[in-house]
Amino acid sequence: MATPCGGAAADDACMDRVLKRKVKNNRTNLFEWVKHRCHLADGFFRCDSATDARILPLQVMLANIISVQPKAASRFSITHATSTGHESDEFMAPTSQHCQRWVRQLQVAITKSLEIGPPPAGSAARHAASSASVPTSRRECAAPHTTFMPPRAFPAVAPAPDLASLKVDTSRHPDDTFFTSRQTADTARHPCLPFQQDESKLPLPPAQIPTAWHHNPAEDVAGMPISNPAASKTSSSGHASSTEDDGGGARKYSASEVEAEEQLGILVRVEGALKQLETDNKRSLERETALRHELANLQDSMQLLTLEKQGRYIPSTA
Repeated sequence: MATPCGGAAADDACMDRVLKRKVKNNRTNLFEWVKHRCHLADGFFRCDSATDARILPLQVMLANIISVQPKAASRFSITHATSTGHESDEFMAPTSQHCQRWVRQLQVAITKSLEIGPPPAGSAARHAASSASVPTSRRECAAPHTTFMPPRAFPAVAPAPDLASLKVDTSRHPDDTFFTSRQTADTARHPCLPFQQDESKLPLPPAQIPTAWHHNPAEDVAGMPISNPAASKTSSSGHASSTEDDGGGARKYSASEVEAEEQLGILVRVEGALKQLETDNKRSLERETALRHELANLQDSMQLLTLEKQGRYIPSTA
């Protein structure tokens, strides 16, 4: 409860504590200024009035909450955080000097309340003890799990294959008999060495044998097998045509060229539309001029008819 000050104007201490706060009257729904006795104590800004007591904890205030009203030098506002958001309270001091004094005091109090001291000395020891109390099994589980994989053992020398497995079906490949006999002779000559067949010298499967090859008359004389000449000519001509298509065909446009071509097309269409508008405008002007002349002639005719009816018009005798 507020207590009256002895000599309200004379007592500076009482005058320093008295502030008016803007309060909304629930009955009239209007704002009015209510006197409060305010003071700072224990980190709180306490304001007591005859009707209510308002306590503003400084710990929840922001650093830039205090501002002096520019138009009224004796007013200042406080914005503080609440459980539902933010609230603002506006206060009015007796004079501008009292207002500045309150602003300085509140700023100092808020700065002190926001200062955080160093942690207690026992906190570091407690943290070390808590980390040491963690069981070693949990620490081992936290370590990344790695599995050792031994290297694969490969034989130093491959076993020699059976000579029977080197036989080639001569019914399907009649020209491979010489190759098979040569392989058998080399293996018999070097029985201690493993058979290693070069994959690059193996005959290609039928699906991968190239049919497009150039015809050489010397091979016909030597008696070498020749594929179908018509097929070779067809494949050669197809290869040449594909080369011509790649070289002499329509070249591919880049993205920038395509975009430039599209913009050029848009500009051409816009230019055509502008020319059409100019032509239409010119025709409209010509039509307007003709209509004006026709209207002037009609007005002259009407005037002549009116004068003839009144008997005032005397035709000129040329």
